[in-house]
Amino acid sequence: VLTSLSENNQVILTSHSPLFVNPAQLDSTIVVQTSKAAVAKSIAEVREVLGVRLSDNLQSARLVAIVEGEDDVIILKAILQSRYPALEKAINAGDLVFDPLGGASNLSYKVRTYRSSATLVQCFLDSDAAGMTGVQKALSDAIIRDSDYNLINVPGQKEAELEDLLDAKKYKEAFFSQFEVDPTVTPPGAKGQKWSVAMEKKFQAHGKIWDDGVEMRVKLWLAEFAKDNVDSVIMEARFSPVDAFAKSLMSKLQIDP
Repeated sequence: VLTSLSENNQVILTSHSPLFVNPAQLDSTIVVQTSKAAVAKSIAEVREVLGVRLSDNLQSARLVAIVEGEDDVIILKAILQSRYPALEKAINAGDLVFDPLGGASNLSYKVRTYRSSATLVQCFLDSDAAGMTGVQKALSDAIIRDSDYNLINVPGQKEAELEDLLDAKKYKEAFFSQFEVDPTVTPPGAKGQKWSVAMEKKFQAHGKIWDDGVEMRVKLWLAEFAKDNVDSVIMEARFSPVDAFAKSLMSKLQIDP
């Protein structure tokens, strides 16, 4: 309602709530203290006035990209810094930071936390059951809007995760050297499945154990490989979800590509 009114009228709102701060447009925020009023110089200043306490790496952040895990942080930062100079600048300046969920069920809690600290959010989650449930709950509870999230989708797959965008042919040799598993084979039950389910079948086909610990090690290894080979390991035909995510980030930060 306030946004609608402001299209044709000047609206002045006084509040102690960080929910009314737009970190991407600080010139609309006036800080009043010691009987003086001045345009906010930084988001850190606004948070200090409001009594918001954040960790050091988040103090200057205007936007937090909420992703699934540590491996997603490694891969996505490498991709964005390689392909989007404006986002590379925002990352280096601390305006854009990444925070892993450690489970899609934590989405609503994470978003609430950042909303209460005058921080914008953009979510990038797997399109599996957990990711879809987390997003749908946050939407139904009005914690996020449709513009606040992107999902990883792969044509022909019901579910997908970030590793599905990486070309197994590019990391086949190094992967086999590390795990003695050929990531390009398609054993029974693997076709059309998301990366982790398909990889479990591949490990089993090679007589290897696959559990949560193995999955974590494999994902982190692959994330580091992707970071070191970011210009060649991406399957361009599957890149559109990442590009949409990048454009959402730039829109939130109000920066040009």
